[in-house]
Amino acid sequence: MRGNRIVTREQEVSHSAHSTTKPDVVLTAHSGNNADLLPHILRLYVPEGSIIADVTYGKGPFWKKTDTTKYTLLPTDLLIGVDFRSLPYKHTSLDALILETPYMHGGPTIKTSLNDCYHNDNSGHESVIRLYAGGLLEAARVLR
Repeated sequence: MRGNRIVTREQEVSHSAHSTTKPDVVLTAHSGNNADLLPHILRLYVPEGSIIADVTYGKGPFWKKTDTTKYTLLPTDLLIGVDFRSLPYKHTSLDALILETPYMHGGPTIKTSLNDCYHNDNSGHESVIRLYAGGLLEAARVLR
């Protein structure tokens, strides 16, 4: 019922589809690249004003579509001498941490330019797993 008239479910759906007021809906499925998706992830899980370390920042491609003024962003990377397994942050000092570790090991089957680009010194699957484990332990140390 709306006011003094009865409204059917079909009319309600139709009204909602054409309404100028938007409901507060949280969509949890999106498609796109990392830059497209990061603002949605932050909106869902990281309150504005949070301290976020991107410990594999590189050139910052994830952040191209994110309003970084809403957060305190700490961009660090191996390129500036920071290994994500030994971060320069105090214990429980961060609200969020972004860690994009290498997807593959280095070696003769991987293009040299790719290894060089990612500073990929991993010799095999086991070394990538050890790298992930070290990064996760360090993330647990610095996160609140």
